[in-house]
Amino acid sequence: MQRKTIVIVLIISIIAGCSVAKRQTVKERYRTEEAYVKDLIELVRSNNISNYDFYLQKADFEITEKDFKYKISGSLKYRKPDTLLLTLRSLIGLEVARIYVTSDTILVNDRINKIVMFGNQNDLEKKVGFNIQIFFLLLGDFISHYIADEAIAKCSEGFYETEYNIKNGTVKYYIDCKRNKTFSAVVQSEKKIQNISIRYANYRRADKIIIPTKIELDMPDDKIKLTIIFDVKKMNVDWTGKVEFIPGNRYEIRRIR
Repeated sequence: MQRKTIVIVLIISIIAGCSVAKRQTVKERYRTEEAYVKDLIELVRSNNISNYDFYLQKADFEITEKDFKYKISGSLKYRKPDTLLLTLRSLIGLEVARIYVTSDTILVNDRINKIVMFGNQNDLEKKVGFNIQIFFLLLGDFISHYIADEAIAKCSEGFYETEYNIKNGTVKYYIDCKRNKTFSAVVQSEKKIQNISIRYANYRRADKIIIPTKIELDMPDDKIKLTIIFDVKKMNVDWTGKVEFIPGNRYEIRRIR
């Protein structure tokens, strides 16, 4: 059980982090084969879930590590600009862990082994080569600030391929030009410690935005796959609640290493 908890924490920690985009108000869509890159990217950013406070009440996680597979469920709370709480539970409802993330802090409450782990972005960068900002990429957000030099985005068969630098790596985006959403993404760390491939499916409208409700993540170097599925009806956008982390009583304290 301890190994399962550690694997879950590492997977989520690798891709956990803070918002990197401001709210956009552009609503029109491109349905032609060409568009200005700046305009297209602004439209994609306008569909970022990180533009809003939100509460995902329930999601199902399936994790495959080599020949071992297990399932858990979880909930996710987020308040701008950088506070997030992920709660993981077994299929019978037993809480396994709570993961609290801000721009400079990571706290993990391992309820199975009665351990509280703590760390920051530097701890994870040293371990896996990625900055924690890419969490919302997992949920389908476009997270890069820089806009490519080319003036025209040529959408081949409705999709536009582009690559951007992020801290400690690059992201190759495949964008659906009609949905204004990322269809898939490949993340490469600067130190080439790990590649992460992400594929999105089952797009649904959640209030003001369009989001994928099925996400598949593949870490081939470690033979780890993660699938996340949720019902869009469980997503509360513009949520007004609080995000609080309550550590366990008399838990062992450890640094994330």
